[in-house]
Amino acid sequence: MLTERSILSRLASMSKLTDLMDGAIGYFWTALEDFDSLDQAMPGHVRLSDDGDLVLDLLDPQGAPFREIPLPSSIAATTPVGGALFLDVRHGRLATTHGGYRVGTRTYRAHGVVAGAPLRSLRSDGFLDVSAFFPGIARWAGVAGSDTTPSKDDQGRLKALAITVQAAESRGQDLSRGRRLELSTHWQVDGPEDRRTIYAPVEFKISVSRPAKWTDLVPALQSIQGLLSLAYDGLVVADGGRVRMDTDQPLMESPTWWTARLMRRPDGARAPRSMTEIPNFHLGTIGGIAGLRRWIELTDKHPRATGPLMARHRYGTQNVETRLMEIAAAIEYWVSAHRRSAQWARRSLGKGSFAANLAARVGNPFAEFVGDPMKWSRKFWSTNNLLKHEPNSEYDGYEVSLLADTGAVLLQSALLNRVARTTVPARVICDSHRYYHLGAKIRELLLST
Repeated sequence: MLTERSILSRLASMSKLTDLMDGAIGYFWTALEDFDSLDQAMPGHVRLSDDGDLVLDLLDPQGAPFREIPLPSSIAATTPVGGALFLDVRHGRLATTHGGYRVGTRTYRAHGVVAGAPLRSLRSDGFLDVSAFFPGIARWAGVAGSDTTPSKDDQGRLKALAITVQAAESRGQDLSRGRRLELSTHWQVDGPEDRRTIYAPVEFKISVSRPAKWTDLVPALQSIQGLLSLAYDGLVVADGGRVRMDTDQPLMESPTWWTARLMRRPDGARAPRSMTEIPNFHLGTIGGIAGLRRWIELTDKHPRATGPLMARHRYGTQNVETRLMEIAAAIEYWVSAHRRSAQWARRSLGKGSFAANLAARVGNPFAEFVGDPMKWSRKFWSTNNLLKHEPNSEYDGYEVSLLADTGAVLLQSALLNRVARTTVPARVICDSHRYYHLGAKIRELLLST
């Protein structure tokens, strides 16, 4: 049961994360087992850079020249705002001196951090669960963390409004490799009595029974983020999260964490036009939490099929030629992966057979969307071949863009049909208002050629 003390503890933990990323000095250790050993500590400073990395500038007065230092898996720190554990350490730079008045330094860049980490209680830098908060998607997920109850007087005028916030009942599914997926809501209340702020985002959690590296848990959350980005046609960024670490005793509250992989929008990446606009599909469209589990397993097993769909949102705008070729490669991979096990993938449908096979597999929703699926398939594949094998040939960029986008609709429909185990997703996607103009334009193009 949440108490006022636990609520205040949560808010303080979020404040620690903000203060830490604003810039903090402290002592740093590149080996967790050396924590609290002052002769191994390096004074330094951490800040969030303009490009979204956590930059750690450390003094290393004991550094010997010409030595090789392996990249640490994590970096522990004590700062004025509390303990911290930096994760996803990607880059290191060492500057040593032979004498004089200069001191040796180390510079690291980290893409993640746990604020308020219980460093003295840690047995390792492993995790038992990681979760991410996604505000604005409650209707998509079919859960709610708050409820509003109005009260009216005898004349029908509003006289009071009661707001109830509570975590939604958790729904879970077991994943491969000993992982478990859970969907619920997180909540917290902030502000003075006369200006309360309620925060009740959807929470996705990935947990394990034994401590695991965070890199074993985060990819599943990235898969969920990718699915949300397809639904809202833009990169949906997580808004914080919490973790449970490998400690020698249970903690009263879970520390908060931040990772650039989920919680930062890279330069050039497109944001959703609106989180209140009806998405391309809902979680219920793909079969609820069971469909979400299958989507995670699909992205684990077939990243070559799902990756090109999410690349546009995750990494920013691509040129139309690259987008078409990547979507074509994903379609070819997906069809080829099923040729030994599925009759639909072995059918001989002539020129452009990979696209034609997949279009036939999706069926009427896509046929109605493009007008003539066989003509579309031939044009899509001939354009792909032209871009790959005839780089000096002339082509119409507008046509390439239409073909690439409709190819993405086809691939998305096929993959979500698979995870839903029905053809409902294809019908919902092809009928989405977001793709209405795309369908009209591709049908017009095919009629004119």
